Amino acid sequence: MFDGLAHGLPFIASDLDFFKEFSKKGLGICVKRNAEKFAKALVQIDRNYKQYFITVDRFKNNLKWDYHAFAHINIYNDILENKKSILRQTSN
Repeated sequence: MFDGLAHGLPFIASDLDFFKEFSKKGLGICVKRNAEKFAKALVQIDRNYKQYFITVDRFKNNLKWDYHAFAHINIYNDILENKKSILRQTSN
């Protein structure tokens, strides 16, 4: 799924919570494991492909390594700042 999204393609996936999280963002469709429902999902994506394309195109930057690396750096910096703040408060 992530490879497809990274290449700008919407997905069709099984109706599992993990995939539903991304489906709710408009990146694809989740369906029960059923050939008829899968076929209907293909038609739905085809009919609304422009909107899926736009949504996926905006989202795919979130899949780049730099995005996640900087997010982790910010989390660690926040933790360090909180620790410094607590240490300053206890030393006074």
